[in-house]
Amino acid sequence: MSLINRQFLLQLIYGLYIFLWIYAATTKLMEPDKFLGELNQSPLLMPFASFAQILIPSLEYLLVIGLLISRFQYYALYFSFTLMTCFTFYIAAIMHFSPYVPCSCGGILEKMTWGQHLLFNVLFVLLAALGFLQHGNTRSVSNHTTRPNALLQ
Repeated sequence: MSLINRQFLLQLIYGLYIFLWIYAATTKLMEPDKFLGELNQSPLLMPFASFAQILIPSLEYLLVIGLLISRFQYYALYFSFTLMTCFTFYIAAIMHFSPYVPCSCGGILEKMTWGQHLLFNVLFVLLAALGFLQHGNTRSVSNHTTRPNALLQ
């Protein structure tokens, strides 16, 4: 894959995550009482509901900022991968161990079944992993194209 195609794919992954985090954080903040209510019904998050109500959208917006600034994109992608992995494990745990499955996602994500939501999250985890590979490939290809003697130094 050419450097331009790799960079395009990487920018596409960043863009998808930016859209996801803006959408997710905004829907949570548009209905804060609903979000807090769902957090309070979660057997895993209930003790931390008030803290999570502030922390989760704040992290999502912070990740958007990181994904928009090129020098922080790799780290923001790493933390996006980590947060999405946490959300994915949370969904799997709730699906298997809780009699009630609360959804604090809002919007279109709220309309998904739990199986669809789990698959959606897994897809985004895989996109971030692909982004790591593309970031590494883009960096190594660009280093070799801009500095042909880099291997000799």
